[in-house]
Amino acid sequence: MDLLPEDPVGLFKDVNPLFDIPTYNLSFSDAGKFIIPGPYTLASVLKDVKGIYPSFDSYVIALADYLSKELSELPFNIGFVQFDEPYLVWKQLSRKHRDAIIQSYEILRDYIGARTAIINTFFGDASGILPFLIDLDGYGIGIDFLKTNPLELEDYDFSSKFLQAGIVDSQNFKTDDGKKVNPINQRLYTKLIELLLSTNPERLFLTSTGPLEFLPRDIADQKIRQLANLIAGGEF
Repeated sequence: MDLLPEDPVGLFKDVNPLFDIPTYNLSFSDAGKFIIPGPYTLASVLKDVKGIYPSFDSYVIALADYLSKELSELPFNIGFVQFDEPYLVWKQLSRKHRDAIIQSYEILRDYIGARTAIINTFFGDASGILPFLIDLDGYGIGIDFLKTNPLELEDYDFSSKFLQAGIVDSQNFKTDDGKKVNPINQRLYTKLIELLLSTNPERLFLTSTGPLEFLPRDIADQKIRQLANLIAGGEF
């Protein structure tokens, strides 16, 4: 069943695509990443207060259609697309909304092309929706491993998935000041990364647990250096 109204009213019909903004036309390598809110999170934040759409699900799908237009404007040198979906883990995901989310990401997949696409969750426990995320064909998964017990992954096969592992806390100002990670922490992180590798992901990305833009620039830079130090000091 098509959840869109027969004659949907475009909430964003007068909004120019993001890539009309010159800032986005920067010179990136083919590893450039475009980060955009996912349709479920966007619908959860931008309430349909005017009641234009007959249901929340139809609103989610309409937003996916809007986001697909953004994807169609991406320059060729963007190799990664990340959909931030914290609302998938911030509150329990109702089964009644899952079909709409699946349909939304099917819409978006047609515009991703050969790029790597990741559905990124953060600041919440993703263990309860792992089967759902794994079944979303064509998308990698981003998980916050300060909120999600990594042992929950042992029962799943990630061989066809890109796994983006959030392991450095982006919700505090604590850093290692760019120094070498102490041996105890290094051993803990090494064990964690070994466990993640044992799930046999197609590729494993290590990153912060969530966005860093809410931190002061110098703290965010130190978090990135902390990641580099963890990788440099590990034996995987």
